[in-house]
Amino acid sequence: MKPTPLDTPYAEIAVDVLNVPADKTYHYAIPDHLRDRVTPGVMVLVGFGERIIEGLVVAGAEESPVPVEDVREIMDVVADSVLLTQTQITLSRKIARYYLASPMKVIAPMLPPGLRERVKHWSRLDPLVELPEDAATTRNERLFLETLQNEGEVSHERLQHLAGPTVFQRMQRKLERLGAVHLRAALQPHKPPPLSDQWVESLSSTKEAEPLLRGTRSQRKLLRALESHGKGVLVRDLLEKTGTTALPLKTLEEKGLVRFIESHRTRTAEVRLRDLPPLESPEQEHAWQAILECLSSPKTALHGRSLVLMDSLSTGGNTSLWALYAHAVAQALASGSQVLLLAPNNYVMQRIAQSFEQFFPERVLSWHGTLRASRRRSTWERVQRGEPVVVVGTRSAVLLPFQTLGLILVDSEHDDAYKNQENPRFHAVTVAGWLAESFATPTLLFSHTPRVTTYAEVESGRAQFTRATDVTPTATIIDMRTVRHVGPRQIISRDLRDAIARALEAHRPVVLLQNRRGAATHALCPKCGHVVECLNCSVPLVQHRASGLMRCHRCGAEAPIPTHCPQCETQLRFRGIGSQTVEIEIQRLFPAARIARWDRDVIEAQEEESPYTALREGKLDILIGTAAVLAEPLPVGLYAVVSADTALHLPDFRAAERTYQLLRRIGFLAVAAQAEMLIQTYTPDSLPVRALKLGRYLWFYRKSMAERAGAFPPSVEMAVLLYQDRKPERAAESAVALVQCLQQIIARDRLAVELLGPAPAFPERVRGLYRWHVLVRGRGIHDLLVHVPPGWIIDVDPVSVL
Repeated sequence: MKPTPLDTPYAEIAVDVLNVPADKTYHYAIPDHLRDRVTPGVMVLVGFGERIIEGLVVAGAEESPVPVEDVREIMDVVADSVLLTQTQITLSRKIARYYLASPMKVIAPMLPPGLRERVKHWSRLDPLVELPEDAATTRNERLFLETLQNEGEVSHERLQHLAGPTVFQRMQRKLERLGAVHLRAALQPHKPPPLSDQWVESLSSTKEAEPLLRGTRSQRKLLRALESHGKGVLVRDLLEKTGTTALPLKTLEEKGLVRFIESHRTRTAEVRLRDLPPLESPEQEHAWQAILECLSSPKTALHGRSLVLMDSLSTGGNTSLWALYAHAVAQALASGSQVLLLAPNNYVMQRIAQSFEQFFPERVLSWHGTLRASRRRSTWERVQRGEPVVVVGTRSAVLLPFQTLGLILVDSEHDDAYKNQENPRFHAVTVAGWLAESFATPTLLFSHTPRVTTYAEVESGRAQFTRATDVTPTATIIDMRTVRHVGPRQIISRDLRDAIARALEAHRPVVLLQNRRGAATHALCPKCGHVVECLNCSVPLVQHRASGLMRCHRCGAEAPIPTHCPQCETQLRFRGIGSQTVEIEIQRLFPAARIARWDRDVIEAQEEESPYTALREGKLDILIGTAAVLAEPLPVGLYAVVSADTALHLPDFRAAERTYQLLRRIGFLAVAAQAEMLIQTYTPDSLPVRALKLGRYLWFYRKSMAERAGAFPPSVEMAVLLYQDRKPERAAESAVALVQCLQQIIARDRLAVELLGPAPAFPERVRGLYRWHVLVRGRGIHDLLVHVPPGWIIDVDPVSVL
């Protein structure tokens, strides 16, 4: 259906420029000759200061906030194509308002992939404007101007090629400032994807085409493969399957025997419930009934963001829970609706998508940042057309142009990866709730250990809570203050050594977790106390023995491993425990064991493939690593945490929560494997360790909320303001000035808001920038945040204050 043009005198436009104030749009008058073409979601050309830029129409307006004589007109419509749905426009404005982001920063990832590259510009001189004599002084400037004078309208690509990008930018700005140039922009048709990314369909059977296939073995092989497939197939899959090249396939197209299509047209394959995986337990049956009740609720009952929260074995790799996912997705697809399933990372997303392919062939679409441009465009277009598909994607998938969304599922809703760490700093789970409100559809959140803020919604009645398992993981706690240790580093207790030996004697593998990379976390001088730090960041360099380097885990800078203190020449000592330290110690204790390490250093270096296959095939005895070793269930005899204190004592209000989530994850994996679980800690009375030992997760939530009451979410709203500068004194002065200004506003408007700081951030320096931050907490914090000036990073609902 063609959108209705605006019938208002003005249009609100999100402009594509840097440093636009948060949630700021600009009003432009709609000229009569464009009135039939200006609709919400179209791209237009407007004047902005002395420049001509693109913008997106987001709404109409009866009045302008600036005097009528100062309002500028829309110059042109770039394309009549509507690039944003009304739902996306509404969602983008809500995100911009809540997270204090510029509207175009939010809108940009919503637009069709590759759009920016398709916008082409042309310039032509205004013959009525007389240029000054010094308008062009250099050879290239004169070439730029003469080309426009001689050829009329000229593309920007040609002008840049002739004069060079620097001269082009300078001359274009100069002519725009003089009002001497008219700009035109148009949206070009997108280029077809590479042949390997296209689909191919057979137009004839091998038998019918036989007269055209004589002496052409490769063509016959290709046509037979297409015939056996019975439907369109991705070109690269076809070529890989048949072992042929693209040349005979193109010949088949020339003969009229096949045709290429850019995106596969989904056939309305029936969703058959009998093909779905069975529900394996009474708890899953109970959970499914809760989901069914939510799915069958009247639409009007869902406007309050009705959620079903599952306390379960959910985490990427837990295939037993995917049966529930599949049943819920099938229910929605059968009604012709679209489905969104959010995953915390690419690994989990790909595993779920592959699992769904067998139940919903041709209906599963993937979405993530590293997807090929042509695949992203194909997915975007199929969603925009309203096809009944299930999109399995990472956090940006919430911004797709859904038309008939009937269900949202979030896997591992507790994962911090759902919070975008760059502008716009939105949390995908929060945005998913807003999206669900727009479509009056349910959101199902799955997690083995939900966030404290999510559980608070259950307590308040805004979410329904049900369980998909009655399993409660527990563990043996080893108090490292009282037990005896083995080895010079004293990081392995006798109890842990004996447990490893028992598992190996029973021919059952072992997984050891140390959730920090490296061999030593810092190099310390025992005489003067100097710690070797990164030159760019105020953090200690971490020793990595495999590479023979010290490495900064903030900016990635590397340096040779020093032997002596640069201050006093005393021999340095290396302290702290990393995954490499554990590997060295375990190799010393169990020299005959087959040992592998799996952390980011190994993964990024691509030194070896995932060790999971080797472990399952009995080719690996001990797997050591960071949280990467917890990606999926493994058939092991022992899961052990070398140090539960690694992140527990960081100065962050969610340190205990993260530790508890990690321990619960390991506990559930141990239960699934029928394995023993051991935890080494110097703080056995800490909240997460006690809660796991007692098996009382509700007690953990209530204690956490009591400890945070009046100070941290969920009892208060919170934001972190961060300022960065290469000059430390300038960063400090800006922070002090901001706090003084905000304190005056708090007093003037009587806001129930508290400021903590300013103070140096942790770490104080990153990539050469000195950082100061201010913590804002209370009620109605947005009334204060709107006064924060440009140049400050505003992080609303931060997942960490570090």
